[in-house]
Amino acid sequence: MPVRPTQDASGKLMVPHNEGSTTPPSISPPPFIGGGGRAGGPGGMSDWEWLTRTASPLVNGQSDRRPLTMGNPAVLGLWSFATVTILLGCYNLFLPHKPNHIILPTALLFGGIAQYIAGFLDLFYGGTFSGTILVSYGAFWAGSGMMMLPSAALTLDSYATEWDLAQANAIYHFFWSFYTAMLVGISLKIKSGTFILTWCLFWVFITLFLTAIYYITDVSAVLRVSGMFFIYLYREKLN
Repeated sequence: MPVRPTQDASGKLMVPHNEGSTTPPSISPPPFIGGGGRAGGPGGMSDWEWLTRTASPLVNGQSDRRPLTMGNPAVLGLWSFATVTILLGCYNLFLPHKPNHIILPTALLFGGIAQYIAGFLDLFYGGTFSGTILVSYGAFWAGSGMMMLPSAALTLDSYATEWDLAQANAIYHFFWSFYTAMLVGISLKIKSGTFILTWCLFWVFITLFLTAIYYITDVSAVLRVSGMFFIYLYREKLN
């Protein structure tokens, strides 16, 4: 089974052979369809070539070859989280009492399903904590988007009064804020944790907590402040 190559600081591809060695493996490349040559022959591929694919140096940033490995799915997960965050933050800040159903496609598909898939890929990629975060909030945004669908929104009719619905929303957001607070605590303990990770999770906690407070108090100023934190969180994620 071929070993996945890596890149050193200068962008040179290195293929591990034995423990602690970075010399090319002494294995023959598979037959090249349409060629017929072997490594170094006309129409053939070297060991380095069949373990990599061509890539633009401008896009790849290092060389014109790229290892045959999966890209980092956390990038997609962070962008999907950030995009739906800024959309909801803008509505909470500028239009706190207006319907925000226009963000349904983004909340359900990009912030929800796309982030959900990226989280599972990140788990496969080895990111246990980051993958858990992406799957968790992918499910959160997918569920939030589903509640904007008319068929799912009909389930809210089971609440007798608007106050009952507000209390349910408050409990829902309180739960997610406390779950985020737990993630903040874990991020302070794990070895791979970073300050920016803990910082972003902290502002997620503040935002969800203020949203829960809004549903209890019905004070639009609280929702506007949560919208400001949403936008601030978006900026931090992109940084």
